[in-house]
Amino acid sequence: MSREKSVHRRTVLRAAAGTGVLLTLSPGLLLTGCDGGVKAVESETLGLDSDEYDVELNLHAMPDSVPILPGAPSEVWRYRAELLKGPENTVTENPDSYLGPTIRLRRGQTVKIHIHNKLPEDTTVHWHGLHVPSDVDGQPRLPIRPGETMTVGFEVLDRAGLFWYHSHAHGKQGGRVGFQSYAGLAGLLIVEDEEEAGLKLPSGDNELLLVLQDRTLAGNNELVYMGGGMGAMMDRMHGFLGDRVLANGAPPTTRKVATRPYRIRVLNGSNARIYKLAWSDGRPVTVIGADGGLLQEPEDRPYAVLAPAQRLDIWVDLSEFQPGDTL
Repeated sequence: MSREKSVHRRTVLRAAAGTGVLLTLSPGLLLTGCDGGVKAVESETLGLDSDEYDVELNLHAMPDSVPILPGAPSEVWRYRAELLKGPENTVTENPDSYLGPTIRLRRGQTVKIHIHNKLPEDTTVHWHGLHVPSDVDGQPRLPIRPGETMTVGFEVLDRAGLFWYHSHAHGKQGGRVGFQSYAGLAGLLIVEDEEEAGLKLPSGDNELLLVLQDRTLAGNNELVYMGGGMGAMMDRMHGFLGDRVLANGAPPTTRKVATRPYRIRVLNGSNARIYKLAWSDGRPVTVIGADGGLLQEPEDRPYAVLAPAQRLDIWVDLSEFQPGDTL
């Protein structure tokens, strides 16, 4: 049996077409590009004296099982984190999802992260979109072996924006980036700064985080990543597509929201699928940010296209709606 299948063993499901997140208006609260002038530099890793760092945390890459569909939980690989030093809001776990914790940093902070590999194979952690030295950016040439820990340190140089982190391991049998990320090794990383804070954009309960991913589940809710034979060859050539779309690691669901403006921050965390995003009532999609942070001014589009690994910040004002309306 291939390693891909042996990792995820768990009622064959029919393909599900389309996805969305319904916003249902409630009188109450939420229940539930440019590069900014930063240049990539090859600087030495910061010293690893913990007193020099504003933020320090443990990040564990580990096997786990989580409920994705009704029935048996699905076996996944995921990140868990422990905050050792820094603001309390630095780490927000997603306990009911395979997604890694959301890490929230500020521009100018120095960060030290101890990465613990509890997986049965090599792994790395790539800080997607951040400008960090190459020796801390999860390059395949610096794998973390099973049972080992690697400590990395860097300064947050980037302007405010939505980023993410994921495995970038290659392994002895070739690329493992797709498989390990598909298995669950991915999470959001948010950078904040004073410039963005001064704009008073929706935050807290008025900031909705949305990770879109497609997955195939079969058997007893087991995750399936590429089959064998010609099908696997075609998947490697054209990109693997799952037969259902998940939002934040679960089937699309309804969120209760209030009649006020919201900031929706979206990541396409799929291996190959491209999404076209639009509102059900035909209103423009107001994009205020992309991969490099906030745009110079909002842009209204009939729809927004999101390729794998891309991020968007979308503004929507629900003030004109009535409680009970859906969008």
